[in-house]
Amino acid sequence: MDMESDSDYGIPLPDDVIVIQRYWGYFLAAGVLLTILGIVALGAPFFTALAIETLLGWVLVIGGIVHGLHAFWTREWRGFILGILSGLLYLAAGVLLLKYPLHGVLTLTLLLAAFFLVEGIFKVVLALQNRSMSGWVWLLFSGILALILAGIIWMEWPVTGLWVIGVFVGIYLIFGGASMVAFALAARNA
Repeated sequence: MDMESDSDYGIPLPDDVIVIQRYWGYFLAAGVLLTILGIVALGAPFFTALAIETLLGWVLVIGGIVHGLHAFWTREWRGFILGILSGLLYLAAGVLLLKYPLHGVLTLTLLLAAFFLVEGIFKVVLALQNRSMSGWVWLLFSGILALILAGIIWMEWPVTGLWVIGVFVGIYLIFGGASMVAFALAARNA
């Protein structure tokens, strides 16, 4: 790894830091754009959820076509039947998401609640198993937060299906964008 010295402190800087300093403006622009997209997602959470659901539907349709084509191209392979079935599964799931977008959003919201429930349980158990380590409380907090999110989604479902995916994506984009802005400004001033 090439190293350069920071002229102010004489501390060697890894290549990545030098690259970030050189292109800090791009990091800043990307961070600002992500933050704006997050604000838009928060302002229209249902439309954000529909857009994500529709994108997922098309990805599955295209994936189903690719699986089907691959199966036919390699039909001498022993996995031909499973390849066709896999392609049909992808295709069916994608078509259902595209044909019934509201049902798709509601289903994805329930899957998100199930994910938070299981992830929350895992994190709480893992935190309690590692109480002797410093920082275990943060893992416990993360697990409890996941359980709370699962409970909020589940207790207010199906209404949460109208907003939760868009709000979560919006918050994620805002924090991701803000962290890139902070990173860019820190690199510029380093």
